[in-house]
Amino acid sequence: MNGKDSAESVLDIIEANYEFLADPDALDNLVLKWAQRIAKVDRKEIDSIEHPLLLRHLRSLSNFNGHIAETLAEDPYASIIHEVTGPAVVISASKLVATLNDSASQVWNARRGDVLDMHWLDPISRPDFEAVCRTAKGHGNRGHVILRTRNGSGASGLAEAFLFGAETRNMVAIRALRFDWTKDVGVILEEAFVLTRAEQEICRLLLEYHDTSEIAEQRRASVHTVRTQLRTIFSKTETKSQVDLTRLLAMLCSRVSLGKKSMSAAWTDPLAREEIIQDTDGRDIAFTWAGDPDGKPALMVHGMVTGYMFPAGEFERLRANGIKLFMINRPGFGNSTPNGDVGPIQAGADAIVQLARHLQVTSWRAIGLASGGVPLVRAARVRESGLTEILNIQTHLPFAQDDQLDHFPTASKVTLRLARSSAELATTSAQNLYQLVKLKGAEYLAHVIYNDCEADRAALENSECRAFLQTAQAMLINFGSDAIGSDLEIIASDWADDLTGCPIPLHFLYGAQSTTHSTDRTAKLLAASPQATNEMLDDAGKLIFFSHSHEIIDRFVALGADD
Repeated sequence: MNGKDSAESVLDIIEANYEFLADPDALDNLVLKWAQRIAKVDRKEIDSIEHPLLLRHLRSLSNFNGHIAETLAEDPYASIIHEVTGPAVVISASKLVATLNDSASQVWNARRGDVLDMHWLDPISRPDFEAVCRTAKGHGNRGHVILRTRNGSGASGLAEAFLFGAETRNMVAIRALRFDWTKDVGVILEEAFVLTRAEQEICRLLLEYHDTSEIAEQRRASVHTVRTQLRTIFSKTETKSQVDLTRLLAMLCSRVSLGKKSMSAAWTDPLAREEIIQDTDGRDIAFTWAGDPDGKPALMVHGMVTGYMFPAGEFERLRANGIKLFMINRPGFGNSTPNGDVGPIQAGADAIVQLARHLQVTSWRAIGLASGGVPLVRAARVRESGLTEILNIQTHLPFAQDDQLDHFPTASKVTLRLARSSAELATTSAQNLYQLVKLKGAEYLAHVIYNDCEADRAALENSECRAFLQTAQAMLINFGSDAIGSDLEIIASDWADDLTGCPIPLHFLYGAQSTTHSTDRTAKLLAASPQATNEMLDDAGKLIFFSHSHEIIDRFVALGADD
């Protein structure tokens, strides 16, 4: 075609990029415009995916994204747990912790990936709490309750529990309703709701005593008088009950106390066992472990969206089989420092070797989740890594530069083609994905990535699955779009030499329904590697690490059966 057609394609993409910047729901249109340009390249109608005008505008967008990165709205989960000063946690319907703030970790002894211990809940409130959990499972109609809590010394407090979730509202948020009543709170109540001094005092006492008779005693007034004043307050604040008013007042106190406090929280190990060492260049390498504390060492390397968590029961099976599974944070994820001196595959491999040296491990098997499997295969070529056998789960196999990725869903194909076309287009792709994570949260991103096969859609209906994905997002988000960009580079890379030259047995496990996986292509690529085997699991897609975790652990345990 002529230059005019090329220019029209460029302008369409520029317009779609600006639309996406203003409205993340416009992602589908942006993907479509890029797909149309890529198709022109493949049909030889234009010479390149890139264009000078396009790159100039993308540089401007990239700079703008960099300036607003810290001011992007927090994802819904982060807002839930950081807009209060006291403990706050989001759990699945079966009480598995998806995310939490530092206060919940300390006061309620909560950990990501664990079932929430409800020792702090007053027994009188347990039926109300269970009613909300039943509603999250689809068997009730209680969407919000106020709970009574008890601390270690027996002092009482209040918390709220309510349904939460971008798609299905089957997560449960719990937030302590702590308050610091200050002069500023009274000023806001007067200015916003025209409450009198007496009505403000009723509000303060409601938060402190929670009971009209106790309020009446403190005010030296009748219960009838207090109830009349409360009805006036309900009318002025447009609340319908003491529960609604209590929640409003607690949120107001919390926000006044927070002031301009940062909403961002550093990554913390959900297993509370993290250690940090330094490599030879002084960069941090973070790792943790699960299973048998005295067991035979093994290693797991996480993916971008998978994180390193398994259901708690699987870690117990590792313990029962005498396995101590070390889990490393790859450079640029969690609390591990990025390594910009080498590519992400080599950086990951170097960190694995450094960890083996630190732990003085001379022999261990490993699991690689998704993109985490690629650095493992490269590390296996270094004797000091101590690696003896690798089980790779849903790991993308090497892509030759002329591979058009036609077997991929459109969004995945576009992302990977851009990632390998140029550094600038790779940066744009990573920033777009990061913007989705920040603005929409892990739940939205999961539906973008894992919504193209029946098995994955079924897994996403499970709130525990989304709890694990939320934990993985927290690990990813520390280093922003750079971490996403490093994984896109790994996924789009041609690491065939590492695969064919690997000196140890490699086992690849895939979901048969995975739309990013071609059975014929896999068989062809692995046939060139004498050390590689491949297995497909029925009724599984890309979320195989969650939906079939039991089978994964079975196969991993079996790797060491002859040790």
